Amino acid sequence: MKAAIVGEVAAIEGVSWCAISSIEGFIHEVEGAPAIFLEGIGSLIPSILNTASILLSNIELGEPRIVTLNGVDGILVVATINDSYSIVCKTEKGANLGMIRKQIEIASENLIPLL
Repeated sequence: MKAAIVGEVAAIEGVSWCAISSIEGFIHEVEGAPAIFLEGIGSLIPSILNTASILLSNIELGEPRIVTLNGVDGILVVATINDSYSIVCKTEKGANLGMIRKQIEIASENLIPLL
């Protein structure tokens, strides 16, 4: 079931790949790219979420739900599922980011009982 949810996000137009990452940085499910390719990304996720948490705390906005990093070659979207897992995807430049973020929110909610 987890793989199907990740696959649904990966199948969205403009999404290059999607994965579930643990707070330790391990990739547990992936669609659209080999898991070994995402090992480096997985190790960055805890740091990304921690940095966002610190920044949001400083301006009293609470914990991050979705963090978006905009790069030259695409966008990385990380959404917290629970205290132990996140869902992360890479999108192409020009992708419908609003729609993708909404689908990631839905995927996160659907993954909560599975994780």
